[in-house]
Amino acid sequence: PNPGRAYPVTRSAFGVRADRSFDVAWVASQSGQLWAYRQPVAHTMAQVASAPTREDGKAWDVVDAIGAGPTLISDGIIQDTYENEVFFGSGFTNAEPYTRAAIGYTKDKHIILFVTDGRRVGQGLTLAQTAQEMQRLGCVEAMNLDGGGSETLVINGRAVNQSPINERAVTSIFAIVPAPKINN
Repeated sequence: PNPGRAYPVTRSAFGVRADRSFDVAWVASQSGQLWAYRQPVAHTMAQVASAPTREDGKAWDVVDAIGAGPTLISDGIIQDTYENEVFFGSGFTNAEPYTRAAIGYTKDKHIILFVTDGRRVGQGLTLAQTAQEMQRLGCVEAMNLDGGGSETLVINGRAVNQSPINERAVTSIFAIVPAPKINN
């Protein structure tokens, strides 16, 4: 990493549009507006790239979003944007098997939530393996979520994965709830 250097990032986010369609995009905030980009800023550990501009992207038309990263799949193609999204030096690794969580969606607009435990030797996945698994599950776009002690999948009030030994509080969640019924 370049100590003392600022890396203007475009990071992964999973968004839901008003029509309930989904998008995984590399996003940046400029003047209070979220902008989506077709590719992340091309940072490497050795080189800081130029900041994204509005002209390089488009206003991101979502009503809800959660940021994380890196992107695992974009337009059906597995991605490796760990360095571009400046996760180096962050404390999580891309190449070691680890507890992982991911979110993605299929061509027919089904959300896939994925969790794998990695607390014992021989368990867990690398980011590349997680991307391959999300693609195998039919995702056309997907992103990595925070794993480790914050990774828990709860369905109908019951945790379905092994509770982390070092569980930690989180400030955000991704929840899927029934749509409100419309009375005619």
